[in-house]
Amino acid sequence: MDTAIAWVNELQERVKHEFNHSRELFHKVSLIRAQTLFTVSLSLEVEELYADLLGPLVDRLNSIADEMMNLSFMEKQ
Repeated sequence: MDTAIAWVNELQERVKHEFNHSRELFHKVSLIRAQTLFTVSLSLEVEELYADLLGPLVDRLNSIADEMMNLSFMEKQ
């Protein structure tokens, strides 16, 4: 009988330990998920910011390149 009680007590301790370990893992996974969502959100904002800032610059550079090509073409004629 004492052996059975000791075995049940040991089993309860193992279950308690595994439950705590599972809870810790769940907490870590939740943190990683939150960090990942934040990183993706921040990345999208940065991408949008670059598009807002670089879009007009690229347009202007393309315009300058077109003007230079036109001038070069006119010089050849």
